[in-house]
Amino acid sequence: MLRRNVPMTVFLFLIMTLHTATLGCFQWPHSFLSKELTSHPLLYKCIFYATALTVSMFHQPISRRIGLKMELAAGVISSALGMLFFIAHATILPATSWVMILSMILMGMSMLSVINCLLTYVILVFSNKTLLGLITLFAFGNAGLMLAPQLLRLGGMLHLTIELIFCITTFLLMYGAGILILFDEPSYAQDPSLQVNTYLRKEMPLRFPLYMLSVAFYGLAESTFSLWGEGLVSHTISLYLSRISASSFWLSLIVGQILMLILVQRFDPRRVILINCILILAALLWLGNVYSTPYIVLGMVVGGLGCAGILGVTFFSLTREVFFFSYSNRDRYLTLIENGVSWLMTSYMFAVGLTDIVTDWLDQYSRLPFLIGTLYIACYAVIIFYLNRTRPQES
Repeated sequence: MLRRNVPMTVFLFLIMTLHTATLGCFQWPHSFLSKELTSHPLLYKCIFYATALTVSMFHQPISRRIGLKMELAAGVISSALGMLFFIAHATILPATSWVMILSMILMGMSMLSVINCLLTYVILVFSNKTLLGLITLFAFGNAGLMLAPQLLRLGGMLHLTIELIFCITTFLLMYGAGILILFDEPSYAQDPSLQVNTYLRKEMPLRFPLYMLSVAFYGLAESTFSLWGEGLVSHTISLYLSRISASSFWLSLIVGQILMLILVQRFDPRRVILINCILILAALLWLGNVYSTPYIVLGMVVGGLGCAGILGVTFFSLTREVFFFSYSNRDRYLTLIENGVSWLMTSYMFAVGLTDIVTDWLDQYSRLPFLIGTLYIACYAVIIFYLNRTRPQES
């Protein structure tokens, strides 16, 4: 069904890195891009996240109508057009708010649609190494989030920020062309009952909502580190040290995901992520009670190591259950996976977007969010423990 796996794999990971880098450019609070949002920050971000969540919820019907490959290519091109409109607002039409709104809509349309397609392709390509493929894909995505502020800082130092954005846009267009050339279009089931968007929720009336809820709680915990953590340091100590703490979180997260690639092959992934939850819980409690820079950085590093692999293992756990439903009919696999991926990513992005908007709205930083974050990760651990204990066995 899927050929040319090696070049496809390279493109999958590179697209993920560049795509998440565009999100990181908007989320990083001290960049040239974020300053363009200061006139109506809540409005622009609400439009961005609302569009992203809406498109993600309709991911499966869209891909069924136009094809998974075309949706991925269209999402990458939409991201490039969104960046071009952003440049137009920053340079040519600074007082025209509709240009920025259009940019946010285009970026929102592409954000989760591209990630959903990439996750689906990874699950299809890495049929025997699904968990390793998911963890690796998320590691490349986190690399993009980590590199985004570094690239913008470099562009600011060289006074080449606009040129850098043009470069990113060019690469996005190149990737869009590469998708059309290298990627294959997977086939769908012919059974009409499997084409219903709610099929997976009917098969798993309780378990699937619990998976969505667990991912949402994890997203709240992760964004507590990535958004509240940097904001806390920048407001209480210095902007420079906040960049160090944020970079240390993403770097430790990537290092942890590399370690996870080894651990999940030697130990049960369900036990590994429970240890990760303990690390996250300890890091959140630590950050809620320390004040000096080295201790804050240490907490961010431990939090990054704890967050490594949790999202990939959670997606993989749902994938294994979908295998049970589709074991005798492989055509069911794609439809069910697309439903699962899109709704789990919707839950995750809702949590991240909520934290992002709240941090902009309050603009006041304390250690209370870290203490609240302990409840998030505790809820995630309880839900995952229940799902693991009651996981159906393959017949």
